[in-house]
Amino acid sequence: MKKVLMILAPGFEEMETVIPHDLLSRAEIPVILASLQGEKYVTGAHGLTLATDVALSDAENDFDLILLPGGLPGSQHLADSDAVCERVKSQLNSEKFVAAICAAPAFVLAKACDVVRGKKVVGYPGTESTLAECGGNLVAENVVKDGFIITGKGPGAAADFALEIIATLKDQATADEVGSQSLFLDK
Repeated sequence: MKKVLMILAPGFEEMETVIPHDLLSRAEIPVILASLQGEKYVTGAHGLTLATDVALSDAENDFDLILLPGGLPGSQHLADSDAVCERVKSQLNSEKFVAAICAAPAFVLAKACDVVRGKKVVGYPGTESTLAECGGNLVAENVVKDGFIITGKGPGAAADFALEIIATLKDQATADEVGSQSLFLDK
């Protein structure tokens, strides 16, 4: 069974966390919420507090995808963590997926971890210069997948981002079914 590790830091973007978690769960893809700093509860950028399943330091390393929600200062906290970059690089070196949305592609994947060079990427408006400076090839899409990296534009793209993850980890038919049942897709 495919499984996802979602890393939460204080100041995460709630929509980019809750929508993917919900849609992945509907696709029967388990999502483990890991707290970057080890606390049981993490509060997002707009005041929503979520209970985590495990501290990042205690999380196993065998996940099919690592998901990094954006938001500020959440993305900066993720970028400041050596443990996050070590996991991201190890995941990609193992030819497993990393997905980042909003500010996380620029702050974490591009600037801190330097893994977007030559890859098609997208991020929150205003982060384009950082993505480009770090060698990313910007595309005008809400979500883009290039190799083992999936990036999303921001909160309004959270459902499309999650559906791309479902299509990647399971198949397009499952993504279409989940998208249709949740009314994100008109089919």
